[in-house]
Amino acid sequence: DWVEKVGLLKMDFLGLRTLTVIERATHEIRRTTDPDFRIEDIPLDDAATYALLSSGHTTGIFQLESAGMRRYIAELRPTCIEDVIAMVALYRPGPMDWINDFIAGKHGRRKITYLHPKLEPILAETYGIAVYQESVLQICRDIAGYTFGQADEMRKVIGKKIKEKIPAERAKFIAGCMNNEIEEPLAAKIWQFIEPFAGYGFNKAHSVCYGLLAYRTAWLKANRPLAFMAALLSSLKNNADKVAEYLAECAFMKVPIRPPDVNVSGTDFTVSDGAIRFGLGAVRNVGEGAIAELIAKRASAPFASLADLCARVDGRQVNRRVLESLIKAGALDSFGARAALLAGLDSALEYGQQIAQERDLGQTSLFGGEGAAHLPPPALPAVPDASPAQRLAQEKEAIGVYISGHPLADKARELARRTTSTIAALRETGEDEVVWVGGVITAARRVITKTGDQMLIARLEDQTASIETVVFPKWYAEIAPLLGHDSIVVIKGRVKERRAVGRPPAPLAQTEEGEEERPELTVQAIEAWPLDKARILNAERPALERAPRGRVEFVQRASASASDLHIRMHGDDNDAARLTRLRDAVLAAGIGEGHIVLHSATSSESRPLARTLCITGELRAQLAEVFGDENVWEGAA
Repeated sequence: DWVEKVGLLKMDFLGLRTLTVIERATHEIRRTTDPDFRIEDIPLDDAATYALLSSGHTTGIFQLESAGMRRYIAELRPTCIEDVIAMVALYRPGPMDWINDFIAGKHGRRKITYLHPKLEPILAETYGIAVYQESVLQICRDIAGYTFGQADEMRKVIGKKIKEKIPAERAKFIAGCMNNEIEEPLAAKIWQFIEPFAGYGFNKAHSVCYGLLAYRTAWLKANRPLAFMAALLSSLKNNADKVAEYLAECAFMKVPIRPPDVNVSGTDFTVSDGAIRFGLGAVRNVGEGAIAELIAKRASAPFASLADLCARVDGRQVNRRVLESLIKAGALDSFGARAALLAGLDSALEYGQQIAQERDLGQTSLFGGEGAAHLPPPALPAVPDASPAQRLAQEKEAIGVYISGHPLADKARELARRTTSTIAALRETGEDEVVWVGGVITAARRVITKTGDQMLIARLEDQTASIETVVFPKWYAEIAPLLGHDSIVVIKGRVKERRAVGRPPAPLAQTEEGEEERPELTVQAIEAWPLDKARILNAERPALERAPRGRVEFVQRASASASDLHIRMHGDDNDAARLTRLRDAVLAAGIGEGHIVLHSATSSESRPLARTLCITGELRAQLAEVFGDENVWEGAA
C-alpha cells in the first residue's frame, strides 16, 4: 500500500507451477509428435476441451481442481472461454453467492433483467451479474458520469471498507445518476446492486489470465493427455501423495504408466511409445549427479547388465545406495530379477571398482588392449525371486508409490462395499463427520501419553491416498492389535483436522494453482475390523468416488422398497449435469436402507443406484430442486 501511496507502480509477480507444467508439456509434444507446436496457437472453441470441463474431470486443471469448482464447472457446462474466465472470478468468498444465479442465467433457468437499459451492454456477457471490477467501474462512468479516476476511487472506498467514506460515495453516485436523468429511487437500487461487487469483484485482466491458463491446461489434458500428465507428474514428483493421485487419474484416463528404466528414463516423467515413463528423478536417493552420469554413459551404448553399468559409470556418483534404490524401483528389471540383482550387487560393484582402478592406472594387457577387458563380469546369483508383495513394498520404499500393482488391487471391490469414502474423498467431508474408510496399514507406532497410557498412530493407505489414523487410549486395547503393518482393515472413525490441541479450525483457503488449501486430515479411530469381518454397507460396489462426472453405478434388485426415492429423468441435454449433481448428493448422504431409483423419460425402464442411503426430507428437497418437484417421489413404485 505504501508503494501505491507514494505514486509508484505496484506490481505483483506470481510464480505458478502451472506455467512449468505447460512448458514441459509443450516440450514433450514437440519432442514426440509436433515439432512446431505452440500453446498460443490452440483454438479457443475446442469441443473436446469443453466436454472435459463439463464432465467435471478437472484433476490437474489450473484453478479447477477443488471439489467445489469441479461441481460448479460441470453444472455450468461452459461453451466459450468467457464462461471459464467468469467462473474463475466467481469462485472465491463473496462472489460465490452468485454462482448459482450465473449458471441459471446461462441455461435460461433464470430470467435476466436489468435495472436500467444502460446496464445491459455492460453485464450481458456475465448474465446480468457484475462479476468484474471493471464492470462496476464502467457502471459508475456510464450511469453516474464518473471519470475513470473517480470510479477507481469509489472502488477503493468500497473494496477497502473505508466506512466513514461510504455514505458520501453513495450520495455522490446517486447525484450523478440523477444528473443523467435517472430518478433517485432507481439510482439507490443501482447503488445497492453494485455495492457488494465493488467490494469483492475480481480484476478482469487477472481473471482472463487465469481463465486462459485453465483452458490451456484443459486443452492439453483433452487433446495431449500423455504429454500433459507426464508434465503434471514431473511438477510434483517429490510429493508422493500427489503422484499417487495423478497416477490414479492416469489409470482412470487409461494412460499407460511404465516403471523407470536406466536405459530409457530421463530425469522427469516422459512420453515413450504411447505411455508415460517414470523419471529417474522420482527415485529416492538418486540425485542429479547420478542421473547425469547414467544418461551420459548410456549415450554411447545402452547398459547391457548390472556389471556393465558398474564398470562404465563413476562409482562416486552412482554408488551402492543409488543402485539399490534403482533396483527396488524396477529401473534395472531388464538386467534380471530384482532379488538376483540385489544379491549380486556386491560382486558387480567390486567388478566396477577393478575396472575403474585399471582404467585410472592406464594398465594394458600384454596384447596392447586394456587389461580390464579380460576381467570376466560376474554372473547374477541364482536366488528365489521376490514375491509380488515384496516387489510392491520395494517400489513403495524406492519411489513412494506402487507401480507394478497395488496391495489392494484384488480387494478394491470388497473395500468399496464396506466403506463410505475413499481416503482422497475425505477432503470433501466436514470435520467431525463419521466415516468408514479402508486400506492397508503402511506404518504404525505406539506412543505413551503423559499419563502413561498407550495410544497408536498409524498410516492407512488405499488406492487413492493415505491418511494418519489415531487410536486414543480409550480404544487402544480393542483396536491397536488389528492395525499391524500390512494389515488390510476397515476403520470407523471421526474426521479431524490435524492441529495443535485447543487451536480453532483453520479457514479454508485456495492456492494460486486453484487447489483448496485444507489442513492435513486425520481419522480418529472408533472401531476397526479386518476386511473380511467388516460389515457390508453397500449391496454392490458404489465406485462413485471414481465414477465419471454425470455417471452413476446401478445394481440389480428383486423388488422395490417403500423407503426408495424415485427420480424421473428429463431425457434432454441437461441430464448429464443433473446426474453430476445427483452424484454429489449421493456422496454427501448418510448410509441407510433406501435406494434412489432412476426412471427413464421415454420408457418404463427403471434402475436403482448401487449405494444404499438414508432417505431424508432434506435429500428429497435437494433433488427436487435439480430434477423438478414433479419428478421426485417416495415409495415402492
